[in-house]
Amino acid sequence: MCFSWCSLSVSMAVIVPTKNKKDVYKYLFRQGCLVVKKESAHKHPEIAGVPNLHVRMLMKSLCSRELVREQFNWQYFYYFLTDEGVEYLRAFLHLDPDVCPDTHKQKAINRPDRRSRGPRERGSRGPRREWGNKMSE
Repeated sequence: MCFSWCSLSVSMAVIVPTKNKKDVYKYLFRQGCLVVKKESAHKHPEIAGVPNLHVRMLMKSLCSRELVREQFNWQYFYYFLTDEGVEYLRAFLHLDPDVCPDTHKQKAINRPDRRSRGPRERGSRGPRREWGNKMSE
Protein backbone atom coordinates (compact mmCIF):
# COMPACT_ATOMS: atom_id res chain seq x y z
CA MET A 1 0.00 0.00 0.00
CA CYS A 2 1.14 3.48 -0.76
CA PHE A 3 -0.07 6.39 1.35
CA SER A 4 0.16 9.97 0.18
CA TRP A 5 0.33 12.59 2.91
CA CYS A 6 -0.68 15.50 0.65
CA SER A 7 -3.87 13.88 -0.51
CA LEU A 8 -5.69 11.13 1.26
CA SER A 9 -5.61 8.76 -1.68
CA VAL A 10 -4.57 5.17 -1.18
CA SER A 11 -3.23 3.12 -4.05
CA MET A 12 -3.05 -0.66 -3.88
CA ALA A 13 -1.24 -3.09 -6.12
CA VAL A 14 -3.40 -5.34 -8.28
CA ILE A 15 -2.14 -8.88 -8.63
CA VAL A 16 -3.16 -10.32 -12.00
CA PRO A 17 -3.17 -14.13 -12.28
CA THR A 18 -0.90 -15.59 -14.97
CA LYS A 19 -3.88 -17.22 -16.74
CA ASN A 20 -5.62 -13.84 -17.10
CA LYS A 21 -2.39 -12.23 -18.28
CA LYS A 22 -1.93 -14.87 -20.98
CA ASP A 23 -5.59 -14.60 -22.06
CA VAL A 24 -5.34 -10.81 -22.41
CA TYR A 25 -2.01 -10.98 -24.26
CA LYS A 26 -3.33 -13.68 -26.63
CA TYR A 27 -6.40 -11.58 -27.43
CA LEU A 28 -4.32 -8.44 -27.91
CA PHE A 29 -1.88 -10.23 -30.22
CA ARG A 30 -4.64 -11.88 -32.24
CA GLN A 31 -6.62 -8.64 -32.76
CA GLY A 32 -3.83 -6.05 -32.67
CA CYS A 33 -6.03 -3.67 -30.66
CA LEU A 34 -8.14 -3.76 -27.52
CA VAL A 35 -11.06 -1.74 -26.14
CA VAL A 36 -11.62 -1.41 -22.38
CA LYS A 37 -14.46 0.43 -20.67
CA LYS A 38 -13.40 2.84 -17.93
CA GLU A 39 -15.50 1.23 -15.21
CA SER A 40 -13.60 -1.64 -13.64
CA ALA A 41 -16.36 -3.42 -11.74
CA HIS A 42 -17.42 -5.78 -14.55
CA LYS A 43 -15.89 -8.59 -16.58
CA HIS A 44 -14.44 -7.78 -19.97
CA PRO A 45 -17.08 -8.62 -22.62
CA GLU A 46 -14.65 -10.07 -25.20
CA ILE A 47 -12.17 -11.92 -22.98
CA ALA A 48 -13.98 -14.63 -21.05
CA GLY A 49 -13.55 -14.65 -17.28
CA VAL A 50 -11.17 -11.69 -17.05
CA PRO A 51 -12.20 -8.62 -15.02
CA ASN A 52 -11.94 -5.19 -16.64
CA LEU A 53 -9.62 -4.06 -13.86
CA HIS A 54 -7.04 -6.73 -14.76
CA VAL A 55 -7.21 -5.81 -18.45
CA ARG A 56 -6.77 -2.10 -17.64
CA MET A 57 -3.79 -2.73 -15.35
CA LEU A 58 -2.07 -4.96 -17.91
CA MET A 59 -2.62 -2.39 -20.66
CA LYS A 60 -1.39 0.40 -18.38
CA SER A 61 1.81 -1.59 -17.83
CA LEU A 62 2.30 -2.18 -21.56
CA CYS A 63 1.57 1.49 -22.26
CA SER A 64 4.23 2.66 -19.79
CA ARG A 65 6.78 0.49 -21.65
CA GLU A 66 5.52 1.96 -24.97
CA LEU A 67 4.44 -1.46 -26.27
CA VAL A 68 0.89 -0.22 -26.91
CA ARG A 69 -0.50 3.19 -27.83
CA GLU A 70 -3.43 4.46 -25.73
CA GLN A 71 -6.36 6.59 -26.88
CA PHE A 72 -9.18 7.61 -24.50
CA ASN A 73 -12.57 8.65 -25.81
CA TRP A 74 -16.10 8.64 -24.34
CA GLN A 75 -15.30 6.51 -21.27
CA TYR A 76 -13.44 3.88 -23.31
CA PHE A 77 -9.71 3.17 -23.54
CA TYR A 78 -8.47 2.10 -26.97
CA TYR A 79 -5.10 0.34 -27.08
CA PHE A 80 -3.17 -0.29 -30.30
CA LEU A 81 -0.22 -2.65 -30.50
CA THR A 82 3.08 -1.12 -31.68
CA ASP A 83 5.84 -2.94 -33.56
CA GLU A 84 7.86 -3.31 -30.35
CA GLY A 85 4.74 -4.68 -28.66
CA VAL A 86 4.34 -7.30 -31.40
CA GLU A 87 7.92 -8.48 -30.82
CA TYR A 88 7.44 -8.54 -27.03
CA LEU A 89 4.19 -10.55 -27.24
CA ARG A 90 5.74 -12.95 -29.76
CA ALA A 91 8.52 -13.68 -27.26
CA PHE A 92 6.10 -13.86 -24.29
CA LEU A 93 3.64 -16.19 -26.03
CA HIS A 94 6.39 -18.25 -27.77
CA LEU A 95 5.03 -17.62 -31.28
CA ASP A 96 6.74 -18.00 -34.66
CA PRO A 97 8.21 -14.88 -36.26
CA ASP A 98 5.88 -15.16 -39.26
CA VAL A 99 2.71 -14.91 -37.11
CA CYS A 100 1.31 -11.37 -36.92
CA PRO A 101 -1.86 -9.67 -35.60
CA ASP A 102 -4.93 -9.21 -37.80
CA THR A 103 -4.43 -5.44 -37.95
CA HIS A 104 -0.91 -5.88 -39.38
CA LYS A 105 -2.00 -8.17 -42.24
CA GLN A 106 -2.53 -6.74 -45.70
CA LYS A 107 -5.94 -7.51 -47.13
CA ALA A 108 -6.22 -8.30 -50.81
CA ILE A 109 -8.76 -6.03 -52.46
CA ASN A 110 -10.64 -7.66 -55.31
CA ARG A 111 -11.47 -4.79 -57.63
CA PRO A 112 -12.30 -5.36 -61.27
CA ASP A 113 -9.84 -3.75 -63.62
CA ARG A 114 -11.23 -0.52 -65.11
CA ARG A 115 -9.79 -1.32 -68.50
CA SER A 116 -11.60 -4.64 -68.68
CA ARG A 117 -15.01 -2.99 -68.23
CA GLY A 118 -14.79 -1.18 -71.56
CA PRO A 119 -15.70 2.42 -72.35
CA ARG A 120 -18.33 4.19 -70.32
CA GLU A 121 -21.71 4.69 -71.89
CA ARG A 122 -22.92 8.25 -71.98
CA GLY A 123 -26.52 9.20 -72.45
CA SER A 124 -27.94 6.95 -69.79
CA ARG A 125 -28.85 10.04 -67.79
CA GLY A 126 -31.18 11.52 -70.41
CA PRO A 127 -30.92 14.71 -72.47
CA ARG A 128 -28.94 17.65 -71.17
CA ARG A 129 -30.58 21.00 -70.63
CA GLU A 130 -29.08 24.44 -70.56
CA TRP A 131 -29.02 26.47 -67.38
CA GLY A 132 -31.93 28.85 -67.21
CA ASN A 133 -33.98 27.06 -69.87
CA LYS A 134 -36.81 25.07 -68.42
CA MET A 135 -37.86 21.98 -70.26
CA SER A 136 -41.53 22.04 -71.13
CA GLU A 137 -43.52 18.90 -71.08
